[in-house]
Amino acid sequence: RKQMGEALTDSVKRKHLTLHYNGKRSPIRSRILMRNIFMRQGYMYRHRDENLTSTKLMDMGLFSMTDFKFTPRDTTANSDTLDLTVTGMLEKPYDFYVETNYTGKTNGRMGPALIIGFTRRNAFRGAEKLDINVNGSYEWQTGHSASGASSQMSSYEYGASASLEFPRLFAPFWQSRRFYNTPSTLLKVSSSVINRGNYFKRHIVSGELTYNLQTSERSMHQFSPLSLQYNYMTSHTAAFDSIINANPYLKVTMKDVFIPKMRYSYIYNSPSRYRHPIWWQTTLSEASNILSLGYMLAGKKWNETDKTMFKNPYAQFFKIETDWRKIWQITPHSQLVAHASAGAIWSYGNSTEAPYSEQFYVGGANSVRAFTVRSIGPGSYYPTASTNSYLDQTGDFKLLLNLEYRPRIINSLYGAVFIDAGNVWAMHSSTSRPNSTFKLKSMLQDMALGTGIGLRYDLDFFVIRVDWGIGIHVPYKSGFYNMGKFKNSQSLQLAIGYPF
Repeated sequence: RKQMGEALTDSVKRKHLTLHYNGKRSPIRSRILMRNIFMRQGYMYRHRDENLTSTKLMDMGLFSMTDFKFTPRDTTANSDTLDLTVTGMLEKPYDFYVETNYTGKTNGRMGPALIIGFTRRNAFRGAEKLDINVNGSYEWQTGHSASGASSQMSSYEYGASASLEFPRLFAPFWQSRRFYNTPSTLLKVSSSVINRGNYFKRHIVSGELTYNLQTSERSMHQFSPLSLQYNYMTSHTAAFDSIINANPYLKVTMKDVFIPKMRYSYIYNSPSRYRHPIWWQTTLSEASNILSLGYMLAGKKWNETDKTMFKNPYAQFFKIETDWRKIWQITPHSQLVAHASAGAIWSYGNSTEAPYSEQFYVGGANSVRAFTVRSIGPGSYYPTASTNSYLDQTGDFKLLLNLEYRPRIINSLYGAVFIDAGNVWAMHSSTSRPNSTFKLKSMLQDMALGTGIGLRYDLDFFVIRVDWGIGIHVPYKSGFYNMGKFKNSQSLQLAIGYPF
């Protein structure tokens, strides 16, 4: 049904299931429903099977509600058979969403970002979910460059992605298992273009196959046995060429590269009844190790570089990322939220440095909010004209720490007081990026630090957020409060959703 009380005039029977609906054909194939109904003819009724069926049907994403009604097969005293009627209210088939954020900084760097998406539920009558979105961001700088000269540099990114999610696993060795929730298979393709004004334009094309399965109320697993990404430069300027030729690190990380990966993520989420819940995700990924083993069998050495696939060098690395969040419910309408994120990437074999798209960065609306994206680090390095001025400040290690208090002001309007700290570091020392490597004794000095206040307006289906960040400490200057002029240490972030 699409609404309560609607009369159903058509039906189709498949074995012991009769499906009632309106229209020329059933909105969902009967075998898809049978796969998620765990009460069978001739079996003893068990409350556990009813609960499991209800959970599985709702996990399909097709129904806004389901109702179970049991009636005796006949009215005799010896009747031991029940007929089951399941009523399902269909969700709206289409969703349209918009996500946006805007960053403004008093030193002249500012710009908006936008994601527009469309979702089609039950795309092929098998509870599939089709999602298509386009995204873009733009940033311009009218202040001054690191060398002190006037700058009119603008940068932009745009792209699109399409994904199709199936409410089952296309993997024979997993089919017989019962999972806590309905598992899914995701197919996704995406393409994006990154432009750094006056320097280069870069294209990234990727595709992946991912399995999602929840084994308990707390634990979810995501496994991508196949993830392919190809990065290539479409255009570059003479200014970019001069920087690249003088900087071996950038020359390696910015080159065209093919990245075949496998990825595994474990996600822990406290049950919803917990007053102080924890969320934790750890992701392990590797690139090209199986491919390199094949090359070894063909006579190539493991550490030999510039081996190719599809006529392009391929990246080889191991990467680990972890993300943790803890919420303390101080009062019914106020929370204290702590967040920590860390990551590391090791390049070896066919690669001397990690590809540009796999490196870590900090800054922006969901990171250290007093600074713009990719404007801190690595380490205490600071780009100047003498060091060829970095296009993006990225690294091989990342550490990010956030603490935020969220009190309610009135009705659906909430406030926020926050403090953020973080940076990235390089794994290998380089004369082109002095002081960029990680050292335990200088780790605290290397952490960029910012604080600020914000507002959140909760519309139930999404949250509008404004954050005013104020820089306290940058790693490339001595002293604790070393921001110089106060007006140059501020940043305004407008975004959709909580930062973590």
